[in-house]
Amino acid sequence: MTEFISTKNSAENPWNTVNIKKFMAIGGTFSACQTLALYPLELLKTRLQVQRGSVPQMRTTIDTCKRVLSTQGLRGLYHGWQWSVLGGIPSSGAYFISYNILKSKLLDTELGQANPVCVYALSGIAAELVSLPLWVPLDILIQRIQVATAQPNNHVRARDVLRTMWTEGRRGLYRGTLATIIVYAPGSALWWAAYEVSKFTIAKYLHHEDSPLVHAMAGGIAGLSSALFTNPLDVIKTRVQANQKKRSYKEHVKMLKGEGSILNFYKGIVPRALASSTKSAITFVVYETAMRWSKE
Repeated sequence: MTEFISTKNSAENPWNTVNIKKFMAIGGTFSACQTLALYPLELLKTRLQVQRGSVPQMRTTIDTCKRVLSTQGLRGLYHGWQWSVLGGIPSSGAYFISYNILKSKLLDTELGQANPVCVYALSGIAAELVSLPLWVPLDILIQRIQVATAQPNNHVRARDVLRTMWTEGRRGLYRGTLATIIVYAPGSALWWAAYEVSKFTIAKYLHHEDSPLVHAMAGGIAGLSSALFTNPLDVIKTRVQANQKKRSYKEHVKMLKGEGSILNFYKGIVPRALASSTKSAITFVVYETAMRWSKE
């Protein structure tokens, strides 16, 4: 690990030479494209997590996809996609910028250089907390649209969902925020720590540090690790946010336990793991590319 630490001094920190406006433009463009490509998996994940009962994951994922395609066509897999794109660009920008600023400052300290993995984890948590207020309301909106449009003839307009959320007050706009923090803060810590360590390990093994293949492999590992670790909490979060009835976290946990199997806490794991690992691999290839192209 000492070799790893020695490469992380401030003079070699790539963030110090990045043009933030250019970074945002490049990252935002790729973020929109990525959201469009992977949105169907997010929709399937949400619908699986809110359904009742215990069904084999792989079969349920395939059956749900077939049912949507047969009753609503390809368009059915994209209900609410525009809001995901709209919210993804500013929130992801705030997330990555916050992470890099804090990481660069912490790695400038002796304590940070001695504990780089802790720096990545703490920076990931901080970045999540900074970006969270930007995307939680849109996340709730998207999930409610995804659930409401599960019925073929149920045409739901975003303005109606927003009006309902607005009448619920701050609780409606930020419902499930605590669960979101509990899910995504440790998930973000694990995601960044797994990526940075995996990138270093894979690059050392392949003898090629700045390679899209290295970034994709490390990103895939990070995304899969984070998805597996946080899925039980994500199921609870989704049910809290997608359900308009006011229920406590304990009630949702009790309901999940009462549905027959501990595996209910891993509902939606197949599309979530696929989406998370794929999205993470693409994200880090784009992130590293944007960093390289944005140098002044």
